[in-house]
Amino acid sequence: MRDSPQSSQRCDRFAQFAIELKRRGRSRWKWAVFAATGQALMSGWEHNRAGARYKADRALFLLLCASASRLSAAAVEEDELLLRAEAAISEARRRRDESRSGIARLRRPREALSENIEKLRSAHAAIAAEATSARSFMRRASVKLDNAAAYRSSAAAKDPPGS
Repeated sequence: MRDSPQSSQRCDRFAQFAIELKRRGRSRWKWAVFAATGQALMSGWEHNRAGARYKADRALFLLLCASASRLSAAAVEEDELLLRAEAAISEARRRRDESRSGIARLRRPREALSENIEKLRSAHAAIAAEATSARSFMRRASVKLDNAAAYRSSAAAKDPPGS
């Protein structure tokens, strides 16, 4: 069973999550909370369906409480990085096409071609650096979410609900 928001009501400004429950074996239920991208943010298993549903709902609540604003800010930052990377790629392609044209090659001295190559290399390095930065940011955010969930689950184990 997978609970997901309706596509007509989707908005990129808000974090979206989905809960999935799967039966694994005779007495084991696996649960997971997914981001809108399909990446599993939190998961676990329980011996009965009700317990798995409770844990999945609890994990979803913790994600919404702890990281909704951070996830939307991360999505904005990631979108911004992607836009800058796309602009740099299109600029590099434009320069590459200019340097490949026969007329431009005849009119430009040899030094100008080597300068264009250096510009292309620096643009490629900038794109690679931004992509690496975005991946490391998302990795750190994922680790922080995992740590927060582990802390809260250990705190909940010490102090069960209803006591």
